[in-house]
Amino acid sequence: MLTRKQELDLTGIRWHWQTAYTVGLDDGVWTAGDFHLAPSEVLTADTADELRTLIRADYFKRTGTRPAPLLQDRMST
Repeated sequence: MLTRKQELDLTGIRWHWQTAYTVGLDDGVWTAGDFHLAPSEVLTADTADELRTLIRADYFKRTGTRPAPLLQDRMST
């Protein structure tokens, strides 16, 4: 069973990235994969924040397009 924070994090990541990645959380392991372009490559992380970082880096690597800054990145200036 997911905690409320995990549910919110999972919903948030899916909302932002659902067109590019399939995101999941199973037994405490966060996963994201692009099963259309690279079905054998799955990103894994221990936390939602780590997964967000991995997704952003992977997205930039694949597309050459840097995603918009995260909210905390915009707030820190």
